[in-house]
Amino acid sequence: QTILVENDLGKFHTGIIQGGQTTTARFGYFSNFGSNQIDLNDLNSNNFIYNNDKVICFNTDVNINVVNNEANSFTWTGPNGFTSSGQILNLTKFKTTDTGSYVITTQSNSCGMATKTIHFSCQKPIADFQTHQTGCIQDSVYISTDTTLAVRWIWNFGDGRTLDTNKGLLTPVKYPITGDFKIGLKIQSSIGCFS
Repeated sequence: QTILVENDLGKFHTGIIQGGQTTTARFGYFSNFGSNQIDLNDLNSNNFIYNNDKVICFNTDVNINVVNNEANSFTWTGPNGFTSSGQILNLTKFKTTDTGSYVITTQSNSCGMATKTIHFSCQKPIADFQTHQTGCIQDSVYISTDTTLAVRWIWNFGDGRTLDTNKGLLTPVKYPITGDFKIGLKIQSSIGCFS
C-alpha cells in the first residue's frame, strides 16, 4: 500500500516509527524542517550577540543584522515610538534617550512569525579631574581623577607633553615655566567607550 504525505505549509521531516520488511510500517511527523530562529549580528564588530543586553558607546552608530533564513519581512520597534523595517537596524549617533528594548519581528511564509528582544543601554564616560597646587614657581601640580571610571587615561598637559596610561593615579606634574596651561583628559571605559 502507498500513502501520500503532504504538508502545504512548509517543509518537514518524517520518519518511520514501526515496522519491518514484512510488517506494517507507520510514519510520524517529527519536526519542522524550517527554522524560524532569530540571530543578531553586530555589523560593527562582525560578532553575533548571544545575550539580550548590549551596551552601546555614546554617539556611536548601531548596525545590527537580523539572521533568519526563513524570513521575508522584518519589523523593528523600540523606545520613543521607534519603528523601522528591514533586515538591518541602523541607529546613528546613539544617545542616552535611545536606551531601551528593541523588538524585531520576522515573518515567513513557511514558518510564521518570530520575535526577539534586545535591550540597548548607553555608556557615556565623563572625564573629570581636579588640580591643586601651592601657587609657587617650580612647585608641582597635583592632578587627581576618579580611578573607577576608566581603564585608560590619555592626558595632554598643555605644554606639549602627553601621557597615555592605564593608571588613574599620576605623579605630580612639574612645569618648567610659569603660565596658564590647559590640561586635557580623555578616558576609555572597559568596553572601549571614550569620553
